[in-house]
Amino acid sequence: MHSFSSRVVIITGGGAGIGRAAALKFATQGDQVIVTGRRPDPLHALAEEHTDFLAERMGLSPTQIEGIKSDETARIPLGRRGRPDDVAEWITSLASSGAAWMTGQVITADGGLSVA
Repeated sequence: MHSFSSRVVIITGGGAGIGRAAALKFATQGDQVIVTGRRPDPLHALAEEHTDFLAERMGLSPTQIEGIKSDETARIPLGRRGRPDDVAEWITSLASSGAAWMTGQVITADGGLSVA
């Protein structure tokens, strides 16, 4: 079996069926998994099942987790942690025909954390 532990696995249609099963399998192997889909309810249900990385994998307490999140928030120039809607707009823009000339780019969406 291939190891993807140092990579990010993207599962499209991962809210149900085979996609969901594959996403859970990759996650239980320690892989970083991004799941997309068209139906919000199955995606929300899958997200609720997923355990917190900082608690499960790093063995941190809720107090320690909150401290990490607070520290990160303080270092982000925009003053808050990101939300899915923060990147949805540019994802759809890059998928449009207006971005047809753009290829092979790495785009950082971190509220300025990487340049702070």
